Amino acid sequence: MTNETLRNLCIENDWFTCGDNSQYEKLFEMNDNGATTKELATIIWLCSSDVTLVDVETELNKENLPKLSVTYLEETLRANHWGELEVGLICRAIRESTDNGTSYTTI
Repeated sequence: MTNETLRNLCIENDWFTCGDNSQYEKLFEMNDNGATTKELATIIWLCSSDVTLVDVETELNKENLPKLSVTYLEETLRANHWGELEVGLICRAIRESTDNGTSYTTI
């Protein structure tokens, strides 16, 4: 994940409100150097309030999930002469699957 994405997640989730600028820079340095999601989550959690480590790690993991464009899939299936019923069923299954949000995320 990019540092910009990491920064946006911190802002959107009100994370890292207890850390100082030096610690914030170290978070980005760790990210640049290949820190694991668990390591980044721990740093964020230590410099935040009212959030659990599990919640931070879960949100960071979501950001790393493969993105699946349902619109692109629909267009590709139609271009390859799939019927509307099949296209609808496949796209509905992808959107409503319990794997959506855990194994992939739809866009």
